[in-house]
Amino acid sequence: MADASGLYVDEADVEAELSHTIGAATKPSSTQLDQMIDDIEAEYNAVLYAVGVTVASIDEDDTPIVFKVSRQTCLWGVCSRVIAAAGGLVMGKGEKEEDYWDRFQLKLAAIKENPAFLGSDAPFSTSASRIGIHYSPMDGDDNYVESEFTRTTEY
Repeated sequence: MADASGLYVDEADVEAELSHTIGAATKPSSTQLDQMIDDIEAEYNAVLYAVGVTVASIDEDDTPIVFKVSRQTCLWGVCSRVIAAAGGLVMGKGEKEEDYWDRFQLKLAAIKENPAFLGSDAPFSTSASRIGIHYSPMDGDDNYVESEFTRTTEY
């Protein structure tokens, strides 16, 4: 069976971070880990896409800073899920699992707030619709209706 692998994180990264070997008979298994990696990376990539990053251009050689930030962020999310699965946690969270999950969520929030946290080599799209430029309703919206009330309107 091949080791679990994603765009940023692979099984070896998770095993090294947690000092735990994952295989076909462990909980979670390599197959389950592969799905966890896919899920966490999909959530992470959705945030990158939302802030205007061209995800397909992220590469360990061409964009090493954003790649390392991406690897670390996704590793936190994956480790959280692995600890939860290994401990059988369904309703509650263990302290270490919660710590990893909080780090993952805080980094996602930081990226949403300021994409510069990704690093100077982040490959941003030039499409205005993807980088969060919001146009005024008066910029070509045929359905725009001028407000009837102004600051000087008396009621």
